[in-house]
Amino acid sequence: MKNIIISGSKRVVVNSKETVVFPTLAEVDIEKDIVVIPTKLLDKVSSGRNVKLYFELENDAFFQKLKDLLSKTEKPKGVFRYRRITASDKNESLLVEDIIMITSLFGEPEAIFVKRSNDDFTPKHVIVTLNFGGGTMAHVEYTLLDKEQIEFDWCGIQQIIEFNSDEMSALISETTPSSALTMRTDTILENAHTVDENVLAKLAKYRNLLDGGMES
Repeated sequence: MKNIIISGSKRVVVNSKETVVFPTLAEVDIEKDIVVIPTKLLDKVSSGRNVKLYFELENDAFFQKLKDLLSKTEKPKGVFRYRRITASDKNESLLVEDIIMITSLFGEPEAIFVKRSNDDFTPKHVIVTLNFGGGTMAHVEYTLLDKEQIEFDWCGIQQIIEFNSDEMSALISETTPSSALTMRTDTILENAHTVDENVLAKLAKYRNLLDGGMES
């Protein structure tokens, strides 16, 4: 039985044995192999024991580092600003994933506010504000544009953390094409989520909140 990761992104690097990456589900036999898919493909498969989910942000090395740093404080207090530019996002699946990952850092928000650009405005732009209470907030800016970039800054008590994928990519290599947003297949497999009621409920919850625009 093989591990198959579905990704059309060049960000995924194969570094684990018996693991292959396919751009689509066309050549996959879910009954024979373990298939790990992004959440945007959930409606293309029937849930089963051989199907698992991955969240892109969770598998980025910089996010794991951020999580490790914040975990040193029992309840981090401060302001987290997160900006993502992506070329495409089916049904805002990436945005939903990113919001869930941000809640994994700070807990469940007490209130969510959503502001969207007009439908006829290009590029598409979404701003999400999450109030976690106790002086902690997250400000998420999300833009559809022909590039891939993530930046964030955390301003906490005696702690400032910053990241910009464009700047980091330039530092990684000035001569060889590379990216600070690379995801390793072993990390994706390790963090993969079973498609169960809890995961589906969480995805549905935050998609509904983003569509509804406010919770308080």
